[in-house]
Parts: sequence; C-alpha cells; structure tokens
Amino acid sequence: TKEMIDPYHGSTDIAHKVIRAVSKHFVDDPVRALRAARQAAQFGFTIDEQTIAYMRQCRREIQLEPKERLVGELEKALSTDMPSKFFYALGDAELLDVTFPHIYALLGKIQPKKYHPEGDAFVHTMQVLDAVALMNNRIEVRFAALVHDIGKGVTPAVMLPHHYGHEKRGTEVLAQWNQSMTLPRNWIKCADFVIKEHMRV
Repeated sequence: TKEMIDPYHGSTDIAHKVIRAVSKHFVDDPVRALRAARQAAQFGFTIDEQTIAYMRQCRREIQLEPKERLVGELEKALSTDMPSKFFYALGDAELLDVTFPHIYALLGKIQPKKYHPEGDAFVHTMQVLDAVALMNNRIEVRFAALVHDIGKGVTPAVMLPHHYGHEKRGTEVLAQWNQSMTLPRNWIKCADFVIKEHMRV
C-alpha cells in the first residue's frame, strides 16, 4: 500500500516481497507496526530491518492505543493464509508481549518431545494455527486454534515439560484476555469449547 511501500523502492520491493516503511514518520501511528505485521501475513512478504526498527520504536505508544484497533488488526491477520507470520513479525519487533501477552507467554514453555518434537508451545500453536487456516476460513475457528493451548502459558515452571490441567487454566486465561481486550462473543464461545475439549480428540 502507499502507506507501507517506499516509492523509491516500491516496484523492487514488490518483486522481492519486502515491506519497507516510507520514512521515519512510520512511527507517528503505532498501529502501522501491527499493519506491517498483518500485511506480511497477508501477502507472504518479509519486513526489512529498518522497518522492524521503526516497529520497535512503537512499543510504548502502541500500549496506549484503543484495544479495538488491536482486535481489528488481529481479525484481519487471522483471515490471511498464514496468520503465524503476523505473530512472528510482532515477536521480531519486540511487540508481541505488549500487544498479545497471552500468546507471548507460550514462548519457552517446553513440552514433552514424544508428543511435541516441534518445540515449545508457541511454535506448536503457530503450526496448528496455520494448519487450521488451510482447512477453515471462519475467523472464530482460527481464533480457537490460536488459543487452544493458551493455558500452557501459565504452567508452573516446576511442572514443565508437562502441562497437566492446562485446559482449565486456558479458560481462565481466555477470560482474562477478554477482560483486557473485549473479543467478539462468537470467538469466545468457540475458543472456550475448544480449550476445554481439545484433549479429547
């Protein structure tokens, strides 16, 4: 978009699938950082290092933005073919913990290698999210995939790599998320069911 692409590099960046900020004024609207991450997921682009640096500069201001704007960008990101790129981009820009802390909490939460050779709960969640996105375009279903293991983010360290009772903890974390950032009711209903029942599959 005109907002995201440098006119001096625009055609080259599009050809190489790179998102590059127009100027340092990128930081004037912190939601542009979310938009860059979302567009990376939407178009399968990478974000150049200078733009990542600008995104990092948005860290303080983005915490002051109305939560509705974050939910709006989250919804758009979940509608893309590979929504995991949105969360990985926010992680690269050191924004994941201040935008979606309940997802950030999954980082480093190790799991039994026998069942989860892919790594920690965050990597597992991103893989599940992308797999579900290939099968179903309903946003509430994709959101449920995103949060199905959200309870693992608060597993006590002494319990790792096991996550006994994460289904119960997960519904509590979902409720906390909804209190801090009001989510659509159908997202909550679908996610609550999946969190409680996914171990039965």
